[in-house]
Amino acid sequence: MFQFTALIFTGTRQQLVQHQCDDEQAFTEFLQRQYGVHVCIWCQKQAAENSLAAE
Repeated sequence: MFQFTALIFTGTRQQLVQHQCDDEQAFTEFLQRQYGVHVCIWCQKQAAENSLAAE
């Protein structure tokens, strides 16, 4: 599980988005469902804290 953080532009404003999911494809699908057409300006992927605690 990963914590993704992205700065996106929706055509009218910039927004910082955070979401936990399994991989980059799942995060991309989440962004598409939530925001439709958007431009991803920046994205970061980190291991989720609950995943680190399980190790």
